[in-house]
Amino acid sequence: MLKLGAALAAASAILAVAAIGFIGRPATTATAVPGELDARGRVVIAPGQVEIARAEGDRLAVELFEDGRLSFDEYDRVVRAFVACVEAQGGMLARPLDVGARPVYRVEFMFPPRGDADARLAAAASQDIVDGCAAPTYARVSAIWSLAHQPAAAELAAARAGLVACMRTAGFAVPESLAGEGDLLSIGRSDMTAFMACSDAVTEAFGLPVNFAG
Repeated sequence: MLKLGAALAAASAILAVAAIGFIGRPATTATAVPGELDARGRVVIAPGQVEIARAEGDRLAVELFEDGRLSFDEYDRVVRAFVACVEAQGGMLARPLDVGARPVYRVEFMFPPRGDADARLAAAASQDIVDGCAAPTYARVSAIWSLAHQPAAAELAAARAGLVACMRTAGFAVPESLAGEGDLLSIGRSDMTAFMACSDAVTEAFGLPVNFAG
């Protein structure tokens, strides 16, 4: 089956790549700062976000942002609507929709084989479905929610080191120049099954699903 991952910080879907996941920052009890969490764990919305959403015709985002906060329940509502949209067009969740210990969903879809002779056409058609369902609200809301839950540098570095070690064990030639930073997906494309197995192992070990495509 074709497998698509929905990137949390962008509207486009990335073929066979997990969504970006983040570690939550502690809620602040001081003055609310746009992009950070308030004392109730809600993301503080920057003043211009409502105007941008309104100008782009994103009525649901306007509704969600008007009080200046984005709660997990609101984020959850948008994610589930996005999933329902993709499922209505033939996609299936590749894994249960569960945040586990982290407050950011990892969303991946599978699409059944199509009759297209060219697999690239089938992949493009499935990606168009995901992209269409993501825009505009899911892309906007998930980006804001995710950016407020960015990972600690040390944990992200440990997760990346774990992925590099797994990839090398699986036979990928990962140069030292890319071990610390850079596009690991470009190497993983030679065997996406093995790459995703390593990505899943990192997720299980660190509770931190990460997109290492750049």
